[in-house]
Amino acid sequence: MDNTKSIQSSIGFEKSNIQWMIGSIPLFLVLLLCFILSLHSPFSFANPIQDSFHQCLSLDTNSISNLPTIFFTPNTSSFTPVLNSTAQNLRCIAPYAAKPELIFTPLHETHIQTAVICAKKLGIMLRFRSGGHDYEGISYTSVMDPPYVIIDLAKLRRIDVDIEDESVWVEAGATVGELYYRVAEKSKTHGVPAGLCTSLGVGGHITGGAYGSMMRKYGLGADNALDAKIIDANGQILDRKAMGEDVFWAIRGGGGGSFGVIVAWKLKLVPVPETVTVFNVQRTLEQGATKILYKWQHVANKLDENLFIRVMIQSGNIPNTTQKTISTTYNALFLGSATKVQEILKEGFPELGLEKKDCIEMSWLESVLFIAGYPSTVPTSVLLAGKPAFLNYFKAKSDFVKEPIPEKGLEGIWERYFEEERPFMIWNPYGGMMAKIPESSIPFPHRNGTLFKIQYVTSWMEPEKEAMNKHVDWIRKLYNYMAQYVSMFPRQAYVNYRDLDLGMNDKNGDDTSFVKASSWGSKYFKDNFNRLVKIKTEFDPDNFFKHEQSIPVLPLKSRSKVTQRYHKHEKKVKKGKGKGKGKKLENSQKIVGNCRLHYWSSNPNSKVVKIGILPRIVFVIARSDRKIGIGIDRQGGRSYDPTCDLKIPPAIPPAIDPTCDPARNEASSLFFFKAPIHSRSPLLTGSRLISLLLASQMFRFIKFEKPKERKLAMEHGYSFPIGNPWITYGCKKVDI
Repeated sequence: MDNTKSIQSSIGFEKSNIQWMIGSIPLFLVLLLCFILSLHSPFSFANPIQDSFHQCLSLDTNSISNLPTIFFTPNTSSFTPVLNSTAQNLRCIAPYAAKPELIFTPLHETHIQTAVICAKKLGIMLRFRSGGHDYEGISYTSVMDPPYVIIDLAKLRRIDVDIEDESVWVEAGATVGELYYRVAEKSKTHGVPAGLCTSLGVGGHITGGAYGSMMRKYGLGADNALDAKIIDANGQILDRKAMGEDVFWAIRGGGGGSFGVIVAWKLKLVPVPETVTVFNVQRTLEQGATKILYKWQHVANKLDENLFIRVMIQSGNIPNTTQKTISTTYNALFLGSATKVQEILKEGFPELGLEKKDCIEMSWLESVLFIAGYPSTVPTSVLLAGKPAFLNYFKAKSDFVKEPIPEKGLEGIWERYFEEERPFMIWNPYGGMMAKIPESSIPFPHRNGTLFKIQYVTSWMEPEKEAMNKHVDWIRKLYNYMAQYVSMFPRQAYVNYRDLDLGMNDKNGDDTSFVKASSWGSKYFKDNFNRLVKIKTEFDPDNFFKHEQSIPVLPLKSRSKVTQRYHKHEKKVKKGKGKGKGKKLENSQKIVGNCRLHYWSSNPNSKVVKIGILPRIVFVIARSDRKIGIGIDRQGGRSYDPTCDLKIPPAIPPAIDPTCDPARNEASSLFFFKAPIHSRSPLLTGSRLISLLLASQMFRFIKFEKPKERKLAMEHGYSFPIGNPWITYGCKKVDI
């Protein structure tokens, strides 16, 4: 801590004195001064960011002797090999991708502390990389304008296994493959419930949730995190006790790069059998793949929690022909014997046709290689290499499915598959422990009610930007097609499959916007997003840790006048007031996040089906032929939430779609309110409103009158039924 303070004071002294001298001496003396200062460094750089950062790092006596081996600039021969060393997506290191000003590879914690302190003082944007698996590469590239520096944690790989305590401390730069290997060295009956891809860096992996083949038995890696070490924006190293439970909650599933630098995790070890069973069963269209996959959707989340069966879906040719087909591979791990898993599937999923010859018994560590796709001849020691089996250019997206996709819907996927060269999907089953853990337990919210998660991938090997555009366009069209079959309100996504198509912060690097960030925040975190924003605002108020999809901080006005605004608003919003005054509806209030909605109608038979709050939008889907009134305030005893501070009309008529049939359990009306978060904010209208609606994936059918708005909607793949001249909500099956 003393070292941290001395660095801060030294930097502050140097910076203030230089600024004073520059303001009071002629230009030629300023140039002379810069030359003299550069002589204090063993290196001289033409780039001022490289030079100033290097000089600042040199103030740390623990790192100055190592600088030649841990400090890389573009004009050094090692720069490109270091940059590419753990870049998992070739698209993000292509010639058209941005490159860092320099790369710093710390050898111990104090190096990271110094780097954070220096970057904050000098106003330099940092990126932190542990394994390089960010799907959009934001740990090592950037689509934002400000220059940036990479802090690469690959040299921090220490792993300390404590079998007696049933825990393991693992540094951020270690891969999950190394972690599994070191645990198995100490015990054949212990494992870690984390990722399937063995080259994942542990540091960033856990921050997004970390699912794996034991998730149905033990939950996510983040569910099993016991402690952590994090470096905050002031360069302080904090453990769980020092950071507090709120921050510890936020970093377990709230996404990387928003709260601090993860140095190490303490994870729980879980029991595994000495012998487990794995299998791969492949079925093509000619073997009834569509019907088998349809049945899998109904049973995968209900099977024994010791059984994990994911489905890998790709296209290919029928053997010895040029005719294309679809191949579905059921890739499974069972924490038990081959005999037992055959019994389970004979009863619960006989359509798969699992046979004894399909099942292979092995150790849990060997199963890690099997699930990851390694040949059986590869030794487990390959896990220590920490490298992926292959690299390519790719774009990925994600979805969560709540109801089985009908066979007709699957056939629509196959049609689109035949249009692409290397389409790929992985369907991961939920249920088991994932359904038992509450949505708010950690920021990762995708729990009970989720049947399975979809990962969409398209890959290619051509480096040209035209090739990228072609394949990215295809996956976006497939994603739009799938909107009708996946989660809504919001359309959910997995933060560890980061997708910048969902939105991003301003490219100029200015402070993040709560409203803008909600376009992806609600998808990744649902109602947990609001709590993440509050914690971020308190823990990193200067928003030092930021990137394209980082958690935002609330504006200063929101922080300082939050109580005043709430009380002023509370007086205005009263239940049953105004034109919409009438009888309360059944279940006439609903808690959404930290907000409480009240609604009423003059028709006692009106029934609310779905309500929700998005930034600047409140929506109510109901069965009613009368106006509905709505009020909103903060839930008693909860912390302030800016989305609760809405000015709402007292009543509004419904937009009725007469084609909806209540007998089919469909919603028939949409009550839609436009409202600013604060009274001074402008109403969302025109294309800004449409963009938010489309980003939120709230509506399946939309009609707009203005040509510009219609064009925007059409670009997102929406159709236009006859109905309300401004906006129409299509029939949607709902649970009453």
